[in-house]
Amino acid sequence: MTQELVDLRNSILEGRYEDALIIVDELEDMSKRAIIRNIMSFLIRLMIHLIKNQLEQRLTNSWIASISNSVIEIQSLNLKDNRKSCLGARSQASPLGGFRDLKELAFASYAEAGDLTVVADLTVVASRTRTHRYYIKQDEWNDYLEEAIKRAIRPASVEVMDGKLKASAISSQIIREDIIQISHQLLRLTYQYSAKELPLEIDRVLAQLPGGDEWFN
Repeated sequence: MTQELVDLRNSILEGRYEDALIIVDELEDMSKRAIIRNIMSFLIRLMIHLIKNQLEQRLTNSWIASISNSVIEIQSLNLKDNRKSCLGARSQASPLGGFRDLKELAFASYAEAGDLTVVADLTVVASRTRTHRYYIKQDEWNDYLEEAIKRAIRPASVEVMDGKLKASAISSQIIREDIIQISHQLLRLTYQYSAKELPLEIDRVLAQLPGGDEWFN
């Protein structure tokens, strides 16, 4: 248990709900930053393969798998309701220990300890916290995509054309607008389709890329 969670527990037990609310906000901000770092890592991987596809005008089975997996993982990470609620299966990416929200975390913790009296009071705090279904909403991706494509150029230079192009050459040759547009198209699917439906919809987009007809038609 982190010091923040210890402070949170004490604040709740002592009825200091304003203090608890401040700690909740801090924990939520920490959780969001950690999750966005993970999202960015998959976003960069996605960009690397889209850069390779654009410059080499081909698509391999391994690229398809990596692009698809990246988009699927982004959907899973970005969906707040997807946090696990089992006390024994905590997410390392979240300071809330993998729990969906403060109320869920405290209920599990205090239930194990046999102390349920605080849960009702905790509802007062939890109901006042900010709630959004997604960490990154559908209209908030532009800055993340711009940052991801910048960070993807260097690692892409190792793979494009067997590493024969310098990062500066790749930077000058790629059409950023097209790569970002395709990325938006793929990310939009994560809001429109369930985890079960998503892989097929990703394939429909990838089939339109250079070399896609070889794998999907």
